[in-house]
Amino acid sequence: MEGNSPDISPSVTPDTRATTTPVYGRRKFLKNAGAGLFGLSPLAPKPPEKPLEHQLRLASLRITPEYTTEDEAKQGYAVLNLIRGLLAKERVNLVVTPEFSFHPYHSDSFRIMLDKKWGRWKLNPSSSATQKHIILNARLLAAQHRSSLLLSTFPETGVDGKYYNTMLHIDANGDIIGVNRKFHPPMGDFTIRDALGKSFRVLPLICGEAWRETKSDTETGQNYALPPPWVKKGAPYDILAHSLSQGDLNFNELVGFTQQSLPANFTPTFGIDSLRSAFSTYYREYMPYLRRGAPIVAADWSTAGVMNGDLQPFENLKETATYTLLNWKVPPVSYSA
Repeated sequence: MEGNSPDISPSVTPDTRATTTPVYGRRKFLKNAGAGLFGLSPLAPKPPEKPLEHQLRLASLRITPEYTTEDEAKQGYAVLNLIRGLLAKERVNLVVTPEFSFHPYHSDSFRIMLDKKWGRWKLNPSSSATQKHIILNARLLAAQHRSSLLLSTFPETGVDGKYYNTMLHIDANGDIIGVNRKFHPPMGDFTIRDALGKSFRVLPLICGEAWRETKSDTETGQNYALPPPWVKKGAPYDILAHSLSQGDLNFNELVGFTQQSLPANFTPTFGIDSLRSAFSTYYREYMPYLRRGAPIVAADWSTAGVMNGDLQPFENLKETATYTLLNWKVPPVSYSA
């Protein structure tokens, strides 16, 4: 208060100074106090809020030849260790693995069986002990690092006795909440969440189910993959996650061209025009069902990448020998409600 009071004559005694409140100082105090109280009032105008920034870190796993083997157990644990190494280094919201990461092509052994209860899937006790152990460890990893995992694929024997090539969605709590059997509509939940709790819808695809049906463009004569009917019913999607074992499209080179990150002396297997044409063949007809700018996370054994439908470069994209990682700042119009 002394800073607000006028100068006081030295002739005034200390006691008088202690009990005297100048009119000028009292008025200024009340004026300031009133402004402060009004600032606390619900009627006071609120300062503009800064928009929340939604971010997702999306990773596609790249499995180089040294990790492949016909020994099912050895391969499954090798892929699990790749995921463990990735999550130890990076904070990731979603990891996508290639098809047949956890069993050899057309394997009839080490099958799993799934039981559904309360919207979650559990492994039936009659499932392969090896696969049960791998999936248990994957669930623990997901829960420990708060990451969602699209693990593709496991050989499954359904309750109907039929054989399925199955992708499992393990959420950030370590629960199996989604099951995608190749050539069948996904079952369960394929949404992921960012650090702010916003949910994002994932379109999961397993290799050739993405182009089981095609159509020919009458003008160009080029064939394009037609989405399965269930894709339209679930649209729009925020992310397309494609797990492959085809090897027809070199995602490493496509991302290199897109990001302009290929070494100066690098000789590509295919030219950029061929890569763009193949990419269009795969995904052009899916674009109407994706939100604009939606990432396409593709994992195809030794090639992997994260792209968008326009093949425009991303900021904050990282590539290593075993994974591609995008730190995606989500455009406000792109995320789900």
